[in-house]
Amino acid sequence: MAPENSRAGDRTGSADRPARTALILVNMRNDFVHDEGIFASSGGEVEL
Repeated sequence: MAPENSRAGDRTGSADRPARTALILVNMRNDFVHDEGIFASSGGEVEL
């Protein structure tokens, strides 16, 4: 439950509960530029 003084989109309180905090890294280049990625599988040209 959010504190009363929090605003929508305010993420400053996320460190208050580190057990419920995650860091998500997404390698966009691998999916969109790889020969077997989503861009190539939909017919896009992925030559570098």
